[in-house]
Amino acid sequence: MTDLDETDVALPRRRGRWRAAITLTVVVVLLVGAFAYAGAWFEGLVGNHPAKPAAAPACPATTTSSTLTPADVTVNIYNTTGRKGLARDTATRLRDLGYLVATVSNDPLHQAVAGTALVRYGPSGAEAARVAAGLVRGAALQRDGRPDSSVDLVLGAKFTGLSTSPAATAPAGC
Repeated sequence: MTDLDETDVALPRRRGRWRAAITLTVVVVLLVGAFAYAGAWFEGLVGNHPAKPAAAPACPATTTSSTLTPADVTVNIYNTTGRKGLARDTATRLRDLGYLVATVSNDPLHQAVAGTALVRYGPSGAEAARVAAGLVRGAALQRDGRPDSSVDLVLGAKFTGLSTSPAATAPAGC
């Protein structure tokens, strides 16, 4: 029988530790990369995402008077804030003013609105969008591809209430 030298046993142990350290490092790097990619994907920086609404073109021609009455405007009210009941309370107020309120909910597009409000509308709803934008001081307009003339009033972080004089307010950026 041969006596094993301590160095004969130590060398394989050291190699095993190095292999484990290298393997663990590779796994950690891959996990960090996967989480970074997932975060970028959720932010919309990589990958295929559903088409986002087109940026708002130049503001629709503004007129001081509209041929639409509140009963002619169909509004969907969406809340993007953490304030509960904001869309419901706004919808009640709009119904009192005579507007047709179709949907009251949180924003299905999960779009963050930093300003007071965003009015989304389709090509046939430009005039209704101007009327709806006049309801909220500083509301921005965003055209999308909807086929009807309904508008979405998306309430943002700075929303404090409906404007008292709709004709006096202009959409933000116009």
